[in-house]
Amino acid sequence: MRASVAEGDWAAPATRGDLMSVKYDLEGKIEDVRVEMANMGRTLDSRFGDVRAELGERIDHQGREISKLRVSIAWMTVAVVTVLGGLLTLFELS
Repeated sequence: MRASVAEGDWAAPATRGDLMSVKYDLEGKIEDVRVEMANMGRTLDSRFGDVRAELGERIDHQGREISKLRVSIAWMTVAVVTVLGGLLTLFELS
């Protein structure tokens, strides 16, 4: 009777050979999991880097937009003050 992890047969092994077979099957499965975990770690690191770069670009873009908005608000303020000053002068002369 051969016990194998792959077959899902968990009956007690009858011989040392069966025990060694189960041991090697388990070691192989453990190594496969380790390799897969390492690959996932590299993939996640890569994705985190991509996300950081994209967020950095978006933050830079938002910063530029805010700067443009500040300039627009400053020019609007100048225009409003100029118009109000002109109206005040016009009504004072009347």
